[in-house]
Amino acid sequence: MFSWLGCFPKKNVHVIMLGLDGAGKTTMLYKLKTGETVTTIPTIGFNVEEMVFGHLKMVIYDIGGSKLLWKHYYTFANALIFVVDVSSISRLKEARDALQEFLDQEDLKGVKLLFVANKRDVPGALTNEEFIDAFNLKMLTDREWYVQSTNARTGEGLQEGMKWLQTVI
Repeated sequence: MFSWLGCFPKKNVHVIMLGLDGAGKTTMLYKLKTGETVTTIPTIGFNVEEMVFGHLKMVIYDIGGSKLLWKHYYTFANALIFVVDVSSISRLKEARDALQEFLDQEDLKGVKLLFVANKRDVPGALTNEEFIDAFNLKMLTDREWYVQSTNARTGEGLQEGMKWLQTVI
C-alpha cells in the first residue's frame, strides 16, 4: 500500500539519555535498536545509535552514569530521556539531584522530557504517581514531560514512550 509519509524527509533530532549508573539506559537503547536484550556493562563515556521512529530520525546518545560528562551533550539536544530505576528507593534522592542539575542548565530550557520509570516490574518499585510525587514533577511547568513505566529487559513500555516523544517533537 502506498503511503505519502515515505515521500517526505525524516526530521533529524538529537536525544540524550541520562540517568544514574545501573538505571537501564544501555539495556533500553539496545532493546529499542535491535529488539534483543543484551548483556551490558557500566558505560564509560557514551553509546550512540541512530534510529527511525515514524517521521523522526533520532540520534540517541546514552551518556554514562558520570554526571561530569553530561554537560558536553546539552547544546544540541532536542529531547531528554531521563531513566530512573524506580525499584532503587535508596538512590531516589541522588537521581532527583542529578535531574535538578539538568533542569538548571540554560541550554536545556524547554527541552522535551521523557521520564522512563524503569524496573517497574520489581516488587516495591514506585508507581507512576509515586514517581511524579517523589520528583515533584507537577511543579515542572516550563516544558513538556511524560512518565512511562518500563521494563527495559522485556521492552515493555519502551515503544509507548518513544511514541510520546515522536508526537511532541
